[in-house]
Amino acid sequence: MIFPLIVFVVLLCLGWDELGFKGTLICLLICAGMVLGCAGLNVSGYVFIALLAVFDVVLLLIIFGHDIQIK
Repeated sequence: MIFPLIVFVVLLCLGWDELGFKGTLICLLICAGMVLGCAGLNVSGYVFIALLAVFDVVLLLIIFGHDIQIK
């Protein structure tokens, strides 16, 4: 259950050169918004994990998108 959170932190560390300070801060604010949104709506923690996993895929494509060719 903690795996997407670990992947999120690792992607932020690996993508520092690509994202920069501003991009990393925006990603952290999005993650904080997801936490507050899930807490405010009283949804299960699994919803947050699913949202974070989707956000991990988006970060993966942003950071390594120039290495991956999508047709």
